[in-house]
Amino acid sequence: MSERLAAWKPLLYALADGASFLFTTASGLLVLLALVLVAAATAVAGALRERRLLAEAAGRPCKPAEAFGVALARLGSLALSFATRLSLLAGLALALVATIAAADSLRRLDEYVANRERIAELTATVRNLERRRRVADVSVLASSGGRFVAEFTYYAGDGTRIPQAQRVELRGRELYVDAVVCSFAYSEIASGRESNLALPYRAFSDEVPAAEGESLALLDELGVPRMYRLPDAELYGIAPGKFAARLQDVAAFLRDEAAARAAGVVRSLQGVAVHRPARPGERFTIWVEATGGITIKDDRVF
Repeated sequence: MSERLAAWKPLLYALADGASFLFTTASGLLVLLALVLVAAATAVAGALRERRLLAEAAGRPCKPAEAFGVALARLGSLALSFATRLSLLAGLALALVATIAAADSLRRLDEYVANRERIAELTATVRNLERRRRVADVSVLASSGGRFVAEFTYYAGDGTRIPQAQRVELRGRELYVDAVVCSFAYSEIASGRESNLALPYRAFSDEVPAAEGESLALLDELGVPRMYRLPDAELYGIAPGKFAARLQDVAAFLRDEAAARAAGVVRSLQGVAVHRPARPGERFTIWVEATGGITIKDDRVF
């Protein structure tokens, strides 16, 4: 039954959209009016042509007054025909209203089902991401004259180091790493428990404000945090293709507060920052905790 209904949905939606356009929009009403006028003009032209042929067969011209009477009679006939079919037209109107209502109900049902499926996929995605993971190793290469240079080496989702390192040079003596923490709505994603994800995204200092800091190269070409690109073998409760699609949503939530709130599954977004003195030779590691926090740990061996 559901397969048959799915097969008829495109036709039902097309009929509903057409009826809604014709009867509920100014453009549609103009189209209807134009069709009525064209039909009336065609009928009158046909009646006039028939009368002229009859007049020519009788060997006389068709006078203007006679033509006007023929046109008026034809219009009156059309009006009478319309009046006699009012009940049929009323039934057609009711059928169109029912079609529009049925299509609207089916669309709402489809949207509800699709949204629930998306929420279930987001739930599985967030649960896969709720792990303590190593984000970057940081090495302070130089610090003098009120400036310092720090090198960031990032990690992929499978725990391997990404070869390309990023160097950041800032004024000051203290390195800060800024992060955004996304708290998911308990009722939708977290199932009554706290569920947070963090994304470090910017470096600044005690002299360089966060707004003027350096962006960290943690995102891939699709705007997804590299550390959240998990191997297929590590996923549970969700297919790899669906995980990749929902990961795009999660990444958008972390980057854009408006998108996060519009999705209706994010409770809050907030910023946090951790810091360390930028002393030459200093080495440490940035971690994202399973609870959604961000920490800095000493790491003597890289």
